Amino acid sequence: MKLLFLLPVSTQARFHRRITHMQKAGADARALTFERDYLPGKPLPCPIETLGAIGHGRYLHRLTTYLGALRRIRQAARHAEAIHAFGLDLALLAWLATRGLAHPPQLVYEVGDIREAQTGSSLASRIVRAVEQFMIHRCQVVVVTSPRYITGYYAPVLNIEAGRFLVIENKLPIDFHVSTHRPARPVDAPLRIGYFGLLRCRRSWQTLQRVLQLAPGRFEVLLRGKLWGEAITEEGVANTAGATFDGPYISPDDLPSVYGSVDIVWAAHHHGANNLQWARANRFYEACAFARPMIGQLGTVDGEVIAEHDLGCLIDLSDIETAANRVVGLDDQHIATWTEHVAQVPEHIYRHTDEHEQLLALLDQG
Repeated sequence: MKLLFLLPVSTQARFHRRITHMQKAGADARALTFERDYLPGKPLPCPIETLGAIGHGRYLHRLTTYLGALRRIRQAARHAEAIHAFGLDLALLAWLATRGLAHPPQLVYEVGDIREAQTGSSLASRIVRAVEQFMIHRCQVVVVTSPRYITGYYAPVLNIEAGRFLVIENKLPIDFHVSTHRPARPVDAPLRIGYFGLLRCRRSWQTLQRVLQLAPGRFEVLLRGKLWGEAITEEGVANTAGATFDGPYISPDDLPSVYGSVDIVWAAHHHGANNLQWARANRFYEACAFARPMIGQLGTVDGEVIAEHDLGCLIDLSDIETAANRVVGLDDQHIATWTEHVAQVPEHIYRHTDEHEQLLALLDQG
């Protein structure tokens, strides 16, 4: 299967994993990628061609770059049996680029987020939903990174049958081996909370700051990744006693040092109503792999799994003071109990199994 990936950025770890897994399943992969400011990442494991730079969110401003890329996408599509496009805009671009081809490739549309523009009541949101519905009926497979995208949005809102979808969560590779050992923390040493990835949740940062204020010396907060927008700034972290920002990291290479340096992982978020209800966080899967307990958000899919397996505590970031006091109440016994439970979580919860083989089989069926 000759598979062409169409990417909005070349450094996202999810894209690297998807390509790697599809190659292992037997696909002959290459990638066309736009570029934008993002977390650093490993080089993609296949031949790539850059289509130009785009900004975050500003879809109308991307139009000129997209139109300029149509010819190159069309040329590459002539040699592909399927195109795997990440995001609705790129799925539409791939479809447009292949109109009129004698043998157009199959189209895979992957959904990593359900944005507010897709669920609102405005005319613009209704147009977006109509475009997405149109595109889905022209795709062979729709890959979603959370099953709740189907039950919360596609089935009840767009009235699209579940059979069109394949769930491939942001789990770790089945062959990614880690050491979960960490030396015992010295008695009376601060409890270290790790907040990793795209750091853009203002309420998370405000709650962590409040924890450090309420219990000075009892906690430390380590931030790693990319500070996104104005919610968290390097100056703000530097001016917060007990907090440290150690810069970006590359996944998965740096994950052992990142997760091995903390006692508990901040997996809570309050970014976007849809993300809050339906999305899955990379931090959840990674914390499971490295046997680190978590602080999760009530009302989320991750929170449900944390509660079911007793992997940590749940907070509600809509009430920062109550959330901070819940965290302040944690002690070494909590950490020890939850760490033991995380170490016993079945691997299929956080590692891939045969999802990519399933995707390739669907494409092979035509």
